[in-house]
Amino acid sequence: MDGFMDALVAQPSLALCVVLNGGGGGGEGGAAGGGGAGAAPQPLQLELALRGKLYFYFGSGSLSALDVPTSGTVHTVVSGGPLAPHKTAFPGAVAAALEGWLYLAGRLGLVALVRLLLDFYKAQLVPTNVSLLSGAVAKVYSRRVLECMPHELLVEGFVSSCLNDPHTVQAEVDSGSKLSITLTAPEAASALGHKPSMVESATVTRSNLLVNKTGATLLMRLSVGGLDIAEQRRVLKEVLQRLEEEEEQEAEAPA
Repeated sequence: MDGFMDALVAQPSLALCVVLNGGGGGGEGGAAGGGGAGAAPQPLQLELALRGKLYFYFGSGSLSALDVPTSGTVHTVVSGGPLAPHKTAFPGAVAAALEGWLYLAGRLGLVALVRLLLDFYKAQLVPTNVSLLSGAVAKVYSRRVLECMPHELLVEGFVSSCLNDPHTVQAEVDSGSKLSITLTAPEAASALGHKPSMVESATVTRSNLLVNKTGATLLMRLSVGGLDIAEQRRVLKEVLQRLEEEEEQEAEAPA
C-alpha cells in the first residue's frame, strides 16, 4: 500500500479538482456560483496542479499561474469571462475541495498524500493579496480534517511551531527600508519572478509589504533570535525519529 501511494503521489500530473456549480448549491468539491437575479452562471470545473505551480487569483475573476521554479512565463488558467460569475465563490470552492481530500486522505492514513495536499495549501498562501484561498484560509481545517490528521503530522506541526514561534521572534522592518535579500524558497522566488538564490532589491512599505522593482508585492516577515533553519530541521528530525523508535518498541513488546 505504501509503495502504491508513493508511486501515486510521485505522479507530476496530480491535480485538485475544483467544481463551481451554476445553480446555487455547493458541489462535491466546490461552492455555490454567484447568485442574484437572472440566469444562473454555467458550472465550471478547474484542475489545479498540486505541485510546480503558484496560482494568482484576481478580483476580476481571472486566474493565472507561475511555474515553480519560475520559467519566466505567466500562464493564463482562466480568463475573467468564465470565472467572473463565480468570483466570490471561487476561494471557498478551492477550500472545500482541499478540505474534502485532506479528510479522505487522513482517514485512510495516506500520509504522503496529506503532505502533498498541505504543501499545495502552504504554497498557495505565498501570493499575499492574490491567493486563490483569500478569505477561505481557515475553512480547510474542519473538525473532521483535524481529527483524521495523521499523528506524525500533528506532532511535526506542533514541534515546528515551538521551534519557530512568530510571537517570540517577530521583528519589524522600518517602512521605506531598502533591502537586498536572497530568495531561497522556490515559491517566494517565483512569486517575485526569480529563480531560487537570486538576489532581490526591494522596498518595505508601511504595511510590511515587500515591493520589488517590477511592482510585485509580498508580505515581509522578520524573525530575530531562536534556532537557524538547519538546526530547527535537525531538532525536528531527532524528535520524530525518537518518537518512531519508541512506537516501534511498544508495538514489539509482549502484551
